[in-house]
Amino acid sequence: MIEIFCTNVSSRLQANNILDRLQKEFPQYEMNFDLEDCDRILRVDGKEDVVNRQAIIELVKHFKCEIKVLPDEFTNA
Repeated sequence: MIEIFCTNVSSRLQANNILDRLQKEFPQYEMNFDLEDCDRILRVDGKEDVVNRQAIIELVKHFKCEIKVLPDEFTNA
């Protein structure tokens, strides 16, 4: 299961700090930021697991960043 989130993460340093924390909390997920995308997306691949959206959102907000789930209409193109 892959979830894609829009964020306002603006720097590679900030993205790396968030990814480090996310990897500690969710080692079963593969995650990356695409800061080149206009939505500065965070991709989370739960492999066979359902991604815990709310936990991801809460953790990213802990870093004072905005984050929301990208609607499916944008991810199924």
